[in-house]
Amino acid sequence: MKSNLNKVGLTITEFMVALVLLGILAVYLNMRSRMMAQQARIKTIKAMASRLRSDVDAIYTTCLATGIESSGKHIVTVNGRQIEVFNGYPAASASGVKQLLLDADYKISGGQIKFEVINDPGYSHTVMFEHIDAANRRGCGVKYVYDPNTHASPEIEIEDNNCE
Repeated sequence: MKSNLNKVGLTITEFMVALVLLGILAVYLNMRSRMMAQQARIKTIKAMASRLRSDVDAIYTTCLATGIESSGKHIVTVNGRQIEVFNGYPAASASGVKQLLLDADYKISGGQIKFEVINDPGYSHTVMFEHIDAANRRGCGVKYVYDPNTHASPEIEIEDNNCE
């Protein structure tokens, strides 16, 4: 005869089912947090590009108002900071476009923002503001391309193909 004792605890099957459900939940939450971190990096990069575009336009307007928009290299003072400009647009250099973002507080989780002048064979002047993570992966940033010989507005490109 079986006695009907009060059982306390879980069977091995119930325990395994609970363990599997907790594992599935952990994987889901991990994927969700990675996706949210990636979206935050992309939003930061887009904000940086937007800020850069508006600052470049403001500097060009200032140069236009003073009549130096098409006369070569000049130094323009903006908010107490000296910006090197060519034909009214910030130069693609540390003394030009980098000065625009010095006071901006761009923080991206898992890394830092690195400024780098790169030699892109297709362009005369290219600057990259890039998120560099702990694994030193690249491809998540803002590219500023300006060739003063063309007198065209600079290109500001968002590179978000590796914002993992």
